[in-house]
Amino acid sequence: MTVWIFGDSYVEDQQQDYQWFKQLSKLMDEPVETRGQPGWSNDFITNQLYLHCVNGDIKQDDFVIQIQTQYSRTWFFDDRPELSNFVHHNDPTEIGMTRDEKRATDAWLKHLYNPKGLIWQSYANSMATVGVTSHYAGCKCLTIPAFHNVLEPYNPWIGVQGTLTECISYLEYADKKEYYAALEQPGGDPRINHMNPHNHGVLAQKISDAVMTTGEIDLFNGFDTRKPTQDDFATPQDYERYLDENSD
Repeated sequence: MTVWIFGDSYVEDQQQDYQWFKQLSKLMDEPVETRGQPGWSNDFITNQLYLHCVNGDIKQDDFVIQIQTQYSRTWFFDDRPELSNFVHHNDPTEIGMTRDEKRATDAWLKHLYNPKGLIWQSYANSMATVGVTSHYAGCKCLTIPAFHNVLEPYNPWIGVQGTLTECISYLEYADKKEYYAALEQPGGDPRINHMNPHNHGVLAQKISDAVMTTGEIDLFNGFDTRKPTQDDFATPQDYERYLDENSD
């Protein structure tokens, strides 16, 4: 079996042995193949998974993990998928967008940006992951949300509670202000895959346990983080859900 992992900067290989997917490979005693870069959108990530399936790279006894990124990212530029994250850059020309392209995307954000449509599209991508892997490769898959989405990804085999960013990455800092200050420094987030080394290991263990035995991943608990407050959640309902699920 090969474990295939597709995603964004949470999957970028930065040649460090402690990265979660390398530890996952050791825990499962299986090879792991990763395809992920900063800025990729869900539609591009699913496209990469699809290409590897139809080309026969992914086999029936393999397992696919897809990291679901921010729903706001949009793959407008065919040969530059890293620009899909332009929504979250004050000046996208600093990451390679031309002035004309920036004017066009500014107009799109002003007149055509529809969060509800993009939220649904991200959910549909998680369903497409199941359909593509089942139809072309006959293998099982798992979608882990990196960011909060109103619609949780479709996961028929392994249940996932929480997200990588809201439950781990944010909470490694004292508060969101400190977190965003780290993101805004030259070079962006200094942490590899947005997590400290210890939490890489915790995540790898949780995924390994889920795939091999438990069938469940809890991202709310077990990590080296501070306790979340209501300000750390996208909605009051998410905070209430967290309190209900961690009442013990």
